[in-house]
Amino acid sequence: MKTFNFIFVLICLLFIANNVNGQCSANALAQYFNGSIIGVKIIYFEQTGSVTYMIGNSLYSPQFSTDLSNVNSFNSISSNNVNCSNNNKKQPFDVNQVSFPFSDARSLTISRNGAVSMLIRGIKLEFQFSYCSSSMAFGIANNSIPYSFYFSFNQNSQFGLTCNDSNVVTETPKPTTNNNNTNTNNITVSSYIVNQWTTDNINYYQFDGVIENNSNKVIKSLILSSSVQLRDDSSSIWDLVRVNNNNQQPSSYTLPSYVNQIAIDSKYRFGYITKSDKNPTFNIGSVTYQ
Repeated sequence: MKTFNFIFVLICLLFIANNVNGQCSANALAQYFNGSIIGVKIIYFEQTGSVTYMIGNSLYSPQFSTDLSNVNSFNSISSNNVNCSNNNKKQPFDVNQVSFPFSDARSLTISRNGAVSMLIRGIKLEFQFSYCSSSMAFGIANNSIPYSFYFSFNQNSQFGLTCNDSNVVTETPKPTTNNNNTNTNNITVSSYIVNQWTTDNINYYQFDGVIENNSNKVIKSLILSSSVQLRDDSSSIWDLVRVNNNNQQPSSYTLPSYVNQIAIDSKYRFGYITKSDKNPTFNIGSVTYQ
């Protein structure tokens, strides 16, 4: 019950904060509009007393969105999802019943002045933050439900992952070299399904991808090639940019212009939507190091 108690206390604190004469000025959230991935947590509760806890990541960049917008589908757990533990005690917020509220990137947008728009399972919610601090914000949506937000410079992972993220499928890159004869075996590309839905009898799958730089050099730029069949067009992939013709296969992708580097021992995340649940392979064509 520790998780439930923590969330309950946090909600109470947010309501106390809301009673203060706080305003969400254009500068209150400015630090999160810096072009880096921002971890976002959302908590809301309904008149029935059920509590929902959502986590995910968002990004502001001129090429991606002029607002702070989600880059993945977010994970959501509810106090209504009750599981019995090994000692036969009920535990809410069962991580085995995770849902995915956002079916597309930019389904959640937050403007600099605190205007929020969310498209959750086909339902559009809009409201203005009535309170903002350096890391928290609060507002009541047009469905009369209060929503509390928490912002962090740390990216959020998924609910229910093992400590070593063992459910991530890693694709080992081919031993190609760049124009400096530098081997790319210390760079890996991985991806895994985070969401699935059906529209007009067509199944869609959303993947989160990770480029991991395990080399001893900073990556300045790279080219990936893949025959991944995207849902439709360039809007179905984010945080990578296609560099060849849309009809050409395999497709080539590179880092967006707002990404200057992938540091040593760091990870860069991207996402895409396909019509197949098969994990596609991304091969490294070339790498330029700093």
